[in-house]
Amino acid sequence: MVARPIHHRIFYAVSLMIVKVASVVWFRTRIRRNKRLEPKGGYILVSNHTSMLDPVWMGMVQSREVRFMASAALFDAPLLASLVRALGAFPKKKFVKDKASVLTLVEMYESGQVVALFPEGFRTWDGRTQPVRPGIGRLIHGLDARVVVARILTGHLQRPRWAKRFRFVPLIVEVDDPVTFTGLGPQEIEEEINKRIQIDLEPEELGGLAFGWKMAEGLPEYLWACPACMALEGLSVDKRDRNVVRCGSCGKAWKVDVRCHLKGVEGGAEDTRVSAAMDGIHEYYVGRPYADPDRFALDGVVLEGSDVLVKRIGRNVEGSPVVAHGVGSLYADRLVVRGPGSEEAWTLPLDEVDVVNMELGNRLHVRARGELLDLAAKNESPIKWARFLEFYRRAT
Repeated sequence: MVARPIHHRIFYAVSLMIVKVASVVWFRTRIRRNKRLEPKGGYILVSNHTSMLDPVWMGMVQSREVRFMASAALFDAPLLASLVRALGAFPKKKFVKDKASVLTLVEMYESGQVVALFPEGFRTWDGRTQPVRPGIGRLIHGLDARVVVARILTGHLQRPRWAKRFRFVPLIVEVDDPVTFTGLGPQEIEEEINKRIQIDLEPEELGGLAFGWKMAEGLPEYLWACPACMALEGLSVDKRDRNVVRCGSCGKAWKVDVRCHLKGVEGGAEDTRVSAAMDGIHEYYVGRPYADPDRFALDGVVLEGSDVLVKRIGRNVEGSPVVAHGVGSLYADRLVVRGPGSEEAWTLPLDEVDVVNMELGNRLHVRARGELLDLAAKNESPIKWARFLEFYRRAT
């Protein structure tokens, strides 16, 4: 059933009005489109995925209600579930094929509603779009659906996924005219959408005054190694200037600006940008996929954390049962957690891991053995653990 209760529609309309006012005053939103009129009847609205606010921006690009898929985890908490439902969301289970959500989407489209999709499947870390996930092309092809493509040009600068705070950056959204992909196969549709949602990471104009504060907060968790010396967990935010990160190993320091550039300020640090620094870290650790070469040569340990906590995810991550807690050691073929006496308390073979994914709040989730697990290493980057886990999961 896709009909919306009247109180949900009223709440949506009031919320949209408030958002539009806030967008003009705070976000200084600009919607660029060729036509003022939107199509009547159902259509699918697709966009790149830059932030948690993207569903809000999609709700602003036209006057009608927008329905969108949201992680089923958001519907576990009663109050939050009521809120997201009122705002037009319906649940989609992650990591598995969710036929119910797809059927709901199809019913909404065929009943003349607007359904928004973010075909990359997850938010970008630095503005770069990821390949469209398989299945989007089949869906659009099977419905012969009308599609409207939008591009959020500056959302990745307003609050990068790794950042702790918003920056004062105008929001610019481009909206294409409606199109149907009649005559194209599913893969060709995915390729076309992938081309259409690409954005320029370095827009010449930001549309007005742009600034931020404490812009380095959260960056050491994303850049889990120093861009210069590659020391793991080497970066920290400067206590005197929260726009600056510095490496405790090599002494280099960089200042973060609103365009996500890293300006070298101490120790001979060279200018770069966050995306390029991340590329350098990935490239270095693809050639050397372990933390300590001596330790790896001695006993095969790829990565180790002194305080690793594994929970089985239920309705509430914080209240989920503990699976294992202790020293966590990642090997090329397994993850082991040892208890106080150094005995193996829990072992997870990597060939039993189906998915490694970063979730809301930068929590590391792993699906294995039909269970969804939350893994946290105290005082260490979950993104680092996700990178090594995924590397060896694919290798097994």
